Amino acid sequence: MERLICRACGAPVGSGDIVCGNPDCYANLTAVSAVIEADNLVTPQPIDPLAVDITCPSCETACPPGSRMCPHCLSVLETVLTIALLDPPWQTVLEAGATLILGRDPGSPAAAALSNHDVVSRRHAAVTTALDGAATVTDLYSTNGTWLDQRRLEPGVRHPLRPGATLRLASTATFQVE
Repeated sequence: MERLICRACGAPVGSGDIVCGNPDCYANLTAVSAVIEADNLVTPQPIDPLAVDITCPSCETACPPGSRMCPHCLSVLETVLTIALLDPPWQTVLEAGATLILGRDPGSPAAAALSNHDVVSRRHAAVTTALDGAATVTDLYSTNGTWLDQRRLEPGVRHPLRPGATLRLASTATFQVE
């Protein structure tokens, strides 16, 4: 039987789990890269030192290019951004080069969590991470606005998004950026 763990927090998960059961995580596990086999972490693959371009800030281990988690200590690397809705609890991890549409539209990964937030637009805001890990948030001309650290964002304009920020959609949906 394969042992699986959540890539976002390292907690054990089942092969049929849709979200991580860790109360501090609740990561979406439906993406292929969201779950990793725990056995692969016990004996990590050798790393070609000539191809290394990421160093883990926690344990200073060299990580393969494109890594989102350190294979040695399981720390999330800086090229990953976690967006966590506070109520109801929901979170997702963005890979470098990804775009996340936040809203009630069924195409949004956050749609189910935002379904009771009637003042959130169907396509409310977009969070984008560049290949270098830099992140931005853009209000998609929502009806009730998007706030970044208590400052209303101008619609259609990209604003820098950093870990530790608070992102609010309309008056009810508050996200923590990690």
